[in-house]
Amino acid sequence: LVWLDGVSVLACRTFVLNPAATPFGGDHGWEMFRFNLVLDLAGSLATFVAIVALRANDMHRVRRHLEEKALRLSSGALTRLLDLMCDVVVELDSELRVAQPTPKLSAMVMLDTCRDVQGLRFT
Repeated sequence: LVWLDGVSVLACRTFVLNPAATPFGGDHGWEMFRFNLVLDLAGSLATFVAIVALRANDMHRVRRHLEEKALRLSSGALTRLLDLMCDVVVELDSELRVAQPTPKLSAMVMLDTCRDVQGLRFT
């Protein structure tokens, strides 16, 4: 559709706005026609490249979003499975600190269950 729009703009510009720029328009008609044609083709190509780049970016974002969602669902299922099999499940961050509140851990190590262990170093 972008290409068709470019062709229609070229036709309007050539035949309606500047009839001398047609191949039948005299000495400089062919030169002006070729100039307009090259200019419109370059504009169409630039538009096409921009559309392809934007579409690729959108597809990348959608793919990343779907992968993150699948990872969250998988992590949730794994956590539920571990809850069924283990007494306490503790999620640690990259610095080996407790990432989520874990009242079962507090009860297991005989701390006050109201005391929050989130953020404490697990060493």
